[in-house]
Amino acid sequence: MKRGVIWLAILALALMAGGAARAAGNEPVGHLHEATKALADDIHAQRQAQGIPDQAQSKQALGSQKKVRFRLPMNAGKGKDTASAYCFGYTLNCTARVVGPANQYSGKVTTSEGSKVEFKNQKAGDPLDMTLHTGYFGDTTFSVIMEAGSEPWPGEAVVELVCSY
Repeated sequence: MKRGVIWLAILALALMAGGAARAAGNEPVGHLHEATKALADDIHAQRQAQGIPDQAQSKQALGSQKKVRFRLPMNAGKGKDTASAYCFGYTLNCTARVVGPANQYSGKVTTSEGSKVEFKNQKAGDPLDMTLHTGYFGDTTFSVIMEAGSEPWPGEAVVELVCSY
């Protein structure tokens, strides 16, 4: 079964007492490094399912999609995080959405392969389309910088990312 890769939207999530943060639908919400690892693991699994050897550089999209969520810790409404993962050089066509808390967000998403997506006054819940390039010869570093537009300042934001590759 093909999976979709969802990457990079920002939403604040309230901490649950004594447990890990969870998004609506009860799925666990980790940090950016867990989201990028889930995407990379899915790309690897899809390549294996299609019989593409790890050493082969494929020019053709896998026709797969994955959805992930991650939380971005914020201090006084400002947050940033970086993570690296090996994505076999695939281009990730993603829609990101901050799922909470309600606010307007500005910032940018970049990759070490030259992708740069800037956004300004993006309302929580509104989709943000992104094309993120990854490298074939090593890990790609993904960076997210985000700032809330108004008080009350969120302590963290939760981002939902749906990526296809």
